Parts: sequence; C-alpha cells; structure tokens
Amino acid sequence: MTFDVYRASGTSKPKSSKFGFISSSGVSYCSTPNLYTLNGWQKESFSFTLSSETTGNFSIGFASEHVGSSVCAYFFIDNIKVYYLDPLAGAKSNLTAVIGNATAIVEGRVNVGTAPFQRTETSVNTLNNAIETAQAACDAGGATEESLVSAKATLEAAIAAYKEAALVVPAEGQLFNIINISEGYNYKGNAVTFKSAVDADLSQNPTKMGYNVAPGSYLPQAVTFTAVPDETNIYYLSYTSA
Repeated sequence: MTFDVYRASGTSKPKSSKFGFISSSGVSYCSTPNLYTLNGWQKESFSFTLSSETTGNFSIGFASEHVGSSVCAYFFIDNIKVYYLDPLAGAKSNLTAVIGNATAIVEGRVNVGTAPFQRTETSVNTLNNAIETAQAACDAGGATEESLVSAKATLEAAIAAYKEAALVVPAEGQLFNIINISEGYNYKGNAVTFKSAVDADLSQNPTKMGYNVAPGSYLPQAVTFTAVPDETNIYYLSYTSA
C-alpha cells in the first residue's frame, strides 16, 4: 500500500496506524505509525504478506495517544493505492537483488591479493560459485517461491562467510609500520611511533600505549602481528625498535 500524508499540526506521534489490512479474524497488517512531515506532503509505503487466502477489509486512519487537542497531530490523506505482488515474482526479484550485490563484491575485488591481511582468491572463487548456484536457481523453469527464498538465504550466508573469511596471514616475525592516514591532521603519511613506558605510564594502564606521529620525535618502531590461537583475523600486536 502507498498513500500521501500531510501533517497540518500537532507534535505527538500517533499511538498506532490503521493503514493496512485487517483480517476477518482480527489480525492486523498495518503500517508503522510516524509523525510525518509538518506542513508538507510525504509518501508512505509498506507491504505485508498473506500466506493463504484471507478475507478481511482494508483500513485507513490513525489512533492517537491520550493527549490534548493542541498536541495531537492532524493529518490529511490522499492518493491511496493498493498493489498486489505475486509471491513467486517477489521471491525472484529479491533473489536477483542479492545476486547483484554478491556480483558487485566479486567484480569489485576490494582488498583481494596475496599480501598480508588481503582476501584470498579462494574466498572470491567460493562466493562466485555461490552466485552461479543462486543464478541457476533463479533461472530454473520449475522454480518455486520456496526454492527461490532458500537460494536467497544460501547466497546471503555465502556473502556473510566471505566477509568473515580468513585473510592472508603475515609471515612469522614480519615487520610492519602503522601509517597515519588521518585527514586534516599534521604529519599525514608518517609512521606512528610508540612512546616509552615512562611517557605512556604503562604501569598505570598497560593496555593504553601512547604514540606519536611527529617525525623525528621518537625512534622509528616496527610492529609485528601474532595470530591469536583458535581465532580468525585476530592478532596480538607488539612493537620493537627498528
């Protein structure tokens, strides 16, 4: 359903919305109440799903809170429309959208390579295979709503797995610099160097290492990453004078 709504006055959001469908058994499928734009038209849209043939009536309106008339919102409503979307077509459209999202990830190849902390080609190929499987389900002549919904859930799980997949692990003892990339801050592009234990007062807070980005103020230092056992993409961080 869609409708245009204009709030003429008032500051209190309706207690509930009556815009939607109410079944003969009393089950309501209505929009979420909103305060809407003051002195301006705003289009509201929402959808609901009926799993089987259902009798009932379409409903229009709002229920207000128990507040004074000066606070209670006053609305004008116009251009009410009701649309029907075939469940099979809707499931196919939803799956197609997820396939598009997954394809953009594969084709974008953001942070994919063989360097430490990059995504592996294996994880890209795994997601690509999931896309092909989902596309086959979408194109199947005998596709059902259930099969398309299942294919969408499977592909969404594959996208989530891709985002959480193990990155390339740095070699043992490999040294790194942490570079300041802050915009609008002095010394952008310089390596971050940690302050001494005395300066950072590590005895009071050993987890809060002070650091400095001004070049030449402290000795250059390098960082090593040691993988935390039984964890993915989580490392212990240590530093040493280089």
